[in-house]
Amino acid sequence: HYPDDDQARFRLATVLGWNKQYKESESMLRTWVARYPTDADGILQLGRVLSWEEQYPESANEYKHALALRPSDVRARTEYAGVLLILQDYTAAVPQFQEVLNLQPTNAEAEVGIIRTRIAMGATEQAQTAFTDFVRHHPQDPRVSALRSQLRETQLARASSLPSPQQNLQALVQQDPRSVRLRLALADQFLAKRDFDEAAAELRAASKLQPDNDGLLLPRGR
Repeated sequence: HYPDDDQARFRLATVLGWNKQYKESESMLRTWVARYPTDADGILQLGRVLSWEEQYPESANEYKHALALRPSDVRARTEYAGVLLILQDYTAAVPQFQEVLNLQPTNAEAEVGIIRTRIAMGATEQAQTAFTDFVRHHPQDPRVSALRSQLRETQLARASSLPSPQQNLQALVQQDPRSVRLRLALADQFLAKRDFDEAAAELRAASKLQPDNDGLLLPRGR
């Protein structure tokens, strides 16, 4: 219960923010919050305006303050998590989105948020699980197609960045160059790719390590 003139100023500050008059809205909201420091609505609206101004670290602080006063505000927590995602604070964003989903398992904004966060983290398996749930809950959501493409691109990029069996074996041989077993396995990888010169090099190295093993000898012509 605030004086009528203050209420009018708060409503005006809110409307100014909606109309993209951010600086004036921010100034008025700061005055309101200074006067009413425990008013969650005022703090939340200040956090929103700051996010619209792309002042994300300060926006996150205001959301955090507001949620300390009103922890059950699902919309505010979703918005806060979105700001954390923009700040690339993924480990902080995930539990915020998850808390929303604990309260509202089919909350579309939180589901999309956690998918995007998992993708940004490179956690493609968890992103895929969250995406499957999202499609089941919201099959007609217009974001499905874009999220599917983004997830697929991330999965392909991750797969291409993983070391091949040959690269793994080469690393192991570097760590243990006297291992005949590893050199033979690496030679098999080269043979499978028809890279006969590299396969021969590994077999020769293995034969030097076990000169009495006739099975490792190569014809001199090769």
